[in-house]
Amino acid sequence: MNRIVAANHHAAQARVDGALALSRAFGDYQYKDQKDLSAADQAVSPFPDVLSFQRDRDDQFMVVACDGIWDCVSNEECAARMEEKIKKFNCFE
Repeated sequence: MNRIVAANHHAAQARVDGALALSRAFGDYQYKDQKDLSAADQAVSPFPDVLSFQRDRDDQFMVVACDGIWDCVSNEECAARMEEKIKKFNCFE
Protein backbone atom coordinates (compact mmCIF):
# COMPACT_ATOMS: atom_id res chain seq x y z
CA MET A 1 0.00 0.00 0.00
CA ASN A 2 2.79 2.41 0.92
CA ARG A 3 4.58 1.81 -2.38
CA ILE A 4 1.38 2.32 -4.38
CA VAL A 5 0.52 5.59 -2.64
CA ALA A 6 4.12 6.87 -2.81
CA ALA A 7 3.96 6.32 -6.59
CA ASN A 8 0.93 8.65 -6.85
CA HIS A 9 -1.58 5.85 -7.33
CA HIS A 10 -4.23 4.50 -4.97
CA ALA A 11 -5.77 1.23 -3.87
CA ALA A 12 -9.52 0.76 -4.02
CA GLN A 13 -11.40 -2.50 -3.54
CA ALA A 14 -8.03 -4.26 -3.05
CA ARG A 15 -6.90 -3.20 -6.54
CA VAL A 16 -4.31 -0.72 -7.79
CA ASP A 17 -6.27 2.33 -8.96
CA GLY A 18 -9.39 0.22 -8.45
CA ALA A 19 -8.50 -1.89 -11.51
CA LEU A 20 -5.44 -4.14 -11.25
CA ALA A 21 -5.71 -7.01 -8.75
CA LEU A 22 -1.98 -7.34 -8.12
CA SER A 23 0.85 -4.99 -7.28
CA ARG A 24 3.80 -7.03 -8.56
CA ALA A 25 3.94 -7.89 -12.24
CA PHE A 26 5.84 -7.65 -15.49
CA GLY A 27 4.15 -5.32 -17.93
CA ASP A 28 1.20 -3.18 -16.78
CA TYR A 29 3.25 -0.12 -17.74
CA GLN A 30 0.45 2.36 -17.01
CA TYR A 31 1.23 1.72 -13.32
CA LYS A 32 4.95 2.34 -13.84
CA ASP A 33 4.65 5.96 -14.89
CA GLN A 34 6.75 7.78 -12.30
CA LYS A 35 9.99 8.72 -14.09
CA ASP A 36 11.66 9.76 -10.82
CA LEU A 37 11.12 6.33 -9.21
CA SER A 38 13.03 3.09 -9.69
CA ALA A 39 11.28 0.02 -11.06
CA ALA A 40 11.12 -1.40 -7.53
CA ASP A 41 9.30 1.72 -6.28
CA GLN A 42 6.62 1.99 -8.96
CA ALA A 43 2.97 1.33 -8.06
CA VAL A 44 3.33 -2.07 -9.73
CA SER A 45 6.78 -3.53 -9.28
CA PRO A 46 8.40 -6.40 -11.19
CA PHE A 47 10.40 -7.31 -8.08
CA PRO A 48 8.83 -10.23 -6.15
CA ASP A 49 8.43 -10.68 -2.43
CA VAL A 50 10.67 -13.59 -1.53
CA LEU A 51 10.17 -15.59 1.64
CA SER A 52 12.23 -18.52 2.90
CA PHE A 53 10.90 -21.29 5.08
CA GLN A 54 12.58 -24.26 6.68
CA ARG A 55 11.05 -27.49 5.46
CA ASP A 56 10.82 -30.59 7.61
CA ARG A 57 9.95 -34.27 7.24
CA ASP A 58 6.23 -33.58 7.75
CA ASP A 59 6.03 -31.43 4.61
CA GLN A 60 4.32 -33.37 1.83
CA PHE A 61 4.52 -30.93 -1.08
CA MET A 62 4.87 -27.30 -2.07
CA VAL A 63 2.49 -25.42 -4.34
CA VAL A 64 3.71 -22.45 -6.33
CA ALA A 65 0.78 -20.71 -7.97
CA CYS A 66 -0.44 -17.33 -9.13
CA ASP A 67 -3.40 -15.28 -7.96
CA GLY A 68 -5.57 -17.12 -10.49
CA ILE A 69 -5.41 -20.13 -8.17
CA TRP A 70 -5.42 -18.34 -4.83
CA ASP A 71 -8.42 -16.21 -5.86
CA CYS A 72 -10.39 -19.44 -6.30
CA VAL A 73 -9.27 -21.79 -3.52
CA SER A 74 -8.04 -21.47 0.04
CA ASN A 75 -4.73 -22.94 1.23
CA GLU A 76 -6.68 -25.74 2.91
CA GLU A 77 -8.72 -26.56 -0.20
CA CYS A 78 -5.60 -26.57 -2.36
CA ALA A 79 -3.81 -28.90 0.08
CA ALA A 80 -6.82 -31.25 0.12
CA ARG A 81 -6.91 -31.36 -3.68
CA MET A 82 -3.17 -32.04 -3.86
CA GLU A 83 -3.45 -34.88 -1.33
CA GLU A 84 -6.31 -36.35 -3.36
CA LYS A 85 -4.27 -36.22 -6.60
CA ILE A 86 -1.19 -37.71 -4.93
CA LYS A 87 -3.25 -40.65 -3.61
CA LYS A 88 -5.03 -41.13 -6.93
CA PHE A 89 -1.85 -41.28 -8.99
CA ASN A 90 0.40 -42.85 -6.34
CA CYS A 91 2.93 -40.09 -6.93
CA PHE A 92 5.07 -40.82 -3.91
CA GLU A 93 4.83 -44.58 -3.51
